[in-house]
Amino acid sequence: MGATEQAVYAAVLDANGIWRGKRLPPAKAGEGFRMPLSTLFLDIWGHDIEGGTLFVASGDQDAACVPTGRKMVVTGVSTLHPMWFVEADGSPHPADPRAALAGVEARLAQQGLTATIGTELEFYLLSGDGAAFDRAGTLSIRDLQATEAFQTEVHTVLGAAGIGITSLTSEGGPGQFEVVLAPRQGGVAAADDFALTKYVVRRVAQRHGYRATFMAKPLADYAGNGFHAHVSLASGRGNISRDGDPAENPALRAAVGGLLAALPQSMLVFAPHANSYRRFGVNSLAPMSASWGVENRTAAVRIPGGPAGARRVEARIAGADANPYLVLGAILSGMAFGLEHNVDPGAPTQEGTYQTDAPALPIDWHAALAEFEAADGIGALYPQILSASYLECKRQEIGVFSSQISRFERQAYEDVV
Repeated sequence: MGATEQAVYAAVLDANGIWRGKRLPPAKAGEGFRMPLSTLFLDIWGHDIEGGTLFVASGDQDAACVPTGRKMVVTGVSTLHPMWFVEADGSPHPADPRAALAGVEARLAQQGLTATIGTELEFYLLSGDGAAFDRAGTLSIRDLQATEAFQTEVHTVLGAAGIGITSLTSEGGPGQFEVVLAPRQGGVAAADDFALTKYVVRRVAQRHGYRATFMAKPLADYAGNGFHAHVSLASGRGNISRDGDPAENPALRAAVGGLLAALPQSMLVFAPHANSYRRFGVNSLAPMSASWGVENRTAAVRIPGGPAGARRVEARIAGADANPYLVLGAILSGMAFGLEHNVDPGAPTQEGTYQTDAPALPIDWHAALAEFEAADGIGALYPQILSASYLECKRQEIGVFSSQISRFERQAYEDVV
């Protein structure tokens, strides 16, 4: 097949970060189509949400899916055409996470602010029966060279899709890697890049005999997969975070304060799955408290060093398994709230945050759901139809997990108690 004859998969990204859509003839791919709006909130197994707001309760209505305007992504013999849901008048549908992030950007624009965001995405390459490498390889050139054909194709495919890579490194676990994506102006553009990069990594890995996983904690004895977002906010005079000592900069402090205030009620989107909470642990570098610091990787919000003009806020809570539109929406909404209300973040943490009295975050799935459900003010981050549907999805998933009895649980108790 030539490039123009390839199969085209036109798809939206659902709330769990899974691409869902249709295979279309190339000539029809740009026309859009209709699909049940409930597709956005299927559970992780692809099941409808029983009694869900967008399912039977509303007649399981269709809505229009149209191209997002991003380039199609060509991998091997197939092409992904990114879509999103719109209302009858063509405006973004409030149930779509991509539209929710666009709404937060509009809120920033009302304050005369624009966001530039770079993201970091961690993943493991696995073989058919487990880890593809036999030892950890932090910044290992050997591991990069061993996967050079894979790395090169990822660079090539992403470049053709208009997505820049700042670096690709080997991380702490066996077969763990990190893609650092070039900063983009606008949260939607950055989230698009993140979502498309996950798709490309997984597809290219298959072509090279690997399986790529973005599970937050795929291997019990090694580091989890994080999703770090580096955010700079600019006004007419430039980067609002650039002036003087970061700990004394009023605008930077207010943005950090708002973000810290948003963390507890945003935890369900930063850590959306049962496995997500296995990533958190003392001394894991996965933050467990609403803390901030300058050059402190144990903090939830880190201010990296470097030139003042490039100063930024790094949010380190989310896992690689999270939906990037929901994650960046929470981060930017928190920062906007902080600037609107001049929220004081307190003093930056100098030492490791696992030994401080910074407020603990809900690092339990049930607790995170309760915090999200109780959200108001700063916590009311998304349109009501999106928040309600997301809660219904997570409740159903929690119910399924809670009903399972694992082999380990039976082994522990069956012949003993």
